[in-house]
Amino acid sequence: MDLIAALAELAARYRGAELGRRLRTPLASELSQLDDSELGDLAESLLAKAQPSGPAAAHADRPPQPYYPTVQQFVQSWLLPIYRRSVRGPDKVWCPRWWEHGEAISRLDALWRAWETLRLDPGTGLSVWWRDHADHHLTILLGADGPFRGCEDGHSARPLEQLPHQPPPAGTFQRDERGLPAEPIHASLHQPYPLSASADGRNASPRTTLQR
Repeated sequence: MDLIAALAELAARYRGAELGRRLRTPLASELSQLDDSELGDLAESLLAKAQPSGPAAAHADRPPQPYYPTVQQFVQSWLLPIYRRSVRGPDKVWCPRWWEHGEAISRLDALWRAWETLRLDPGTGLSVWWRDHADHHLTILLGADGPFRGCEDGHSARPLEQLPHQPPPAGTFQRDERGLPAEPIHASLHQPYPLSASADGRNASPRTTLQR
């Protein structure tokens, strides 16, 4: 425990003359000219000076501000200068207008936010960032089948097609009060289907027999 921490602990328990008496033994030779009351006042004064107050204390309670204020500045000023790869062949693709690709914006924004957090770790923070974040997202971003496909010779105004989608039947994601599916879902080889209800309200046998 350092001197300030020890002083803070004593000052939290004792005040004035009693604080002075607690300090006299370890500091007897240096402070022999002070009585207990003066020694206690001196300790409290030193503690007050050691602790931030006013604007400094308010600033200490704030979360750290990001080094780069936007993802654009992070990519332009830090990521691109340090992360250098050849994109001349067919295996890697990078679009100079990355900000026109929704997936790229989302992944690079995630990289920026993770970097802003992990840079504050003086030990393995950046190593974790490279291993768990950069290596993963940048491999996908530069992949031949990634979001920049079609931009091999510069940004392509033709976006990639959205993955096919069909809206699910009504009630597919309905939940009961326990948070469970309101109606059991059974999977066949082709599609999920609910149990049919019998006249008395109990679940009857499935309408379709599972194929084997």
